[in-house]
Amino acid sequence: MQRLFNIPVIAPTKKGIVFLCLCALIYLSATQSQSGLLFLVLGIIVGALVLNIFLAFQLIRKVKVDMDEIIKATEGCPVPSPMKITNRSKFSLGLIEISSQHGILTKIYSLPAVTDSHVMPEIVFPRRGIYPLKKLLLKSTYPFGLVKATLNLSGSGEAVVFPDIYKCLPAQASGFEPMVGGSCSDRHTSPSGFDFSGVRPMQSGDSFRHIHWKSSAKGTGIMIKEFSEELSGRLTIILDNRASAGMELCDIAARAAGSLAFSSLDAGHHVEMVDPSRADTLVVPPFSTGDALLEFIARTELSADFNLLEKIKDILGKISSRSSVVIVAVKREGLDEAVEYLLSQNRKVSLYIPETMKEDSFPANIKVHKYARNTIYQ
Repeated sequence: MQRLFNIPVIAPTKKGIVFLCLCALIYLSATQSQSGLLFLVLGIIVGALVLNIFLAFQLIRKVKVDMDEIIKATEGCPVPSPMKITNRSKFSLGLIEISSQHGILTKIYSLPAVTDSHVMPEIVFPRRGIYPLKKLLLKSTYPFGLVKATLNLSGSGEAVVFPDIYKCLPAQASGFEPMVGGSCSDRHTSPSGFDFSGVRPMQSGDSFRHIHWKSSAKGTGIMIKEFSEELSGRLTIILDNRASAGMELCDIAARAAGSLAFSSLDAGHHVEMVDPSRADTLVVPPFSTGDALLEFIARTELSADFNLLEKIKDILGKISSRSSVVIVAVKREGLDEAVEYLLSQNRKVSLYIPETMKEDSFPANIKVHKYARNTIYQ
């Protein structure tokens, strides 16, 4: 982090204000009584205050803060990325606070001399989204807590806060094709896989690695292992983010969409995530870590209301023609027309709606599920 200003701002704390008032009372008492002892006490208190100002001014400039340009976290959970705090002074420091416009990042009560310390941020971001961390405040009340020194830090970092996903069943897929590790099986067989199907006589071109030695030892010829053919499907998740439905409902829908996407990836499907407000598409292959997908959802902002049918017409031209369509909706407006259009295009359609939305009048040949804050009823 770079310093905006190398000169810290010094201001008294509440304790310091009390001490100043005490100094004023002692001074008045000392002048009235002409007591040298009171002047001695006054000198000790003023000396402590001056020493606090001097040390706070000098030592806070010796603190260096380093953090990742992009901090990744999950809503409602502590940030897992540590911050590096360096004390370049020959003296120990403490009572340090690092804060941003979003709250206090961390507090450090003791920092040894000439050392690097890695501390975990204490801040918890309440909802998904992007939180700029361009300006941070470094504060210290060391050593007596009478004054607070504040130093402005600048940077170009940001916190990317992912939605809090949960376990659920994968969404309906289509356009299946052979892939090792796919969760769906076919009546066809394959020379490789995990689901053992049986054996057959060896043919020209078969690899010796696939010989089933136990059955071959029976004297009926060399036998080759066969496995059930594993298939991987494709699905496109359209996350409805119309702002008029409310921020809370849109965040619940984002959690549902992320949970469906991760469950489908774990099942071996290809997932395409779509933000209809800007027709932005992300393609994620099966068994991926999913960080790109979570970041895509985190960067999906609330949008002004749009015509869902027109958006879906644009989306169909960009996604795979074999993919099923999964709509995670937040509003009923335009939903019926969009579903009817998708069915007319011979698409498999799955619909996920809020638990408060009525599911009547939807066509009988589509799957309708309801989602709540941390669950999907399937």
